[in-house]
Amino acid sequence: MRYPSENGVKDCRLHEGDLHYCPPMSWKESCWDDFHVMSSIVYTNEFIRMTYIDYHIRSDYFTRHGAAYYYHSAGPLSEEGQCVLRALNLLASKPESQREKVAGHLIRALLEMTMASFVDDCVYPVSKREKTRIKIMNYIQTNFRQPLTRASVAEKFSLNPQYVSQLFAADQGEGFHATIRRMRLEYAVLLLRTSRLTVDEISHECGYSSATFFSTVFKRTYGTAPGEFRKKAE
Repeated sequence: MRYPSENGVKDCRLHEGDLHYCPPMSWKESCWDDFHVMSSIVYTNEFIRMTYIDYHIRSDYFTRHGAAYYYHSAGPLSEEGQCVLRALNLLASKPESQREKVAGHLIRALLEMTMASFVDDCVYPVSKREKTRIKIMNYIQTNFRQPLTRASVAEKFSLNPQYVSQLFAADQGEGFHATIRRMRLEYAVLLLRTSRLTVDEISHECGYSSATFFSTVFKRTYGTAPGEFRKKAE
């Protein structure tokens, strides 16, 4: 698996029993170079999603589609669990030597609270429209750093582009382009605070083809240029 670290992109081989925590708006890239079984837990404001991957035949299926099996809880993680998540997110910005001291304890607490949420979970009917919205949001959350348009997303899910706009306007609370812009800028803030990447490199990592345009959008949103934002955050 590849993911950002203090010294750039890290290429790490995970073994049985290993766990990788990915903070919000950060990224990870699975490398399909060996057979493996893996489960992932994703926490959102609406639900907990658990996925399962059994990669035992050479194929590009998971690269193109993601996990084949997944479960959505009826509600989000408990308030106590949310506190543990916030602690992990704060810890993610600390040096690795500091993270090692408490990360394991927090992870164990988080998993126990997650299992408790699943035990108390109840099944509720989900409409076809809601399932479609969730699938699109999952796709965007995974691919927001790539060139995405309303038309390309609609084509992937065999939908009318206008219907995609309606889903976002009515159900998501913000437009399609506003959602992608928010995800990219939130990721940019994370990189500015926790990485040594230049503004140009961060612009590219966040899916912008022009660093100038990225800086303009960033300043319009946060009231300051990316470089100045980084200096104030240090």
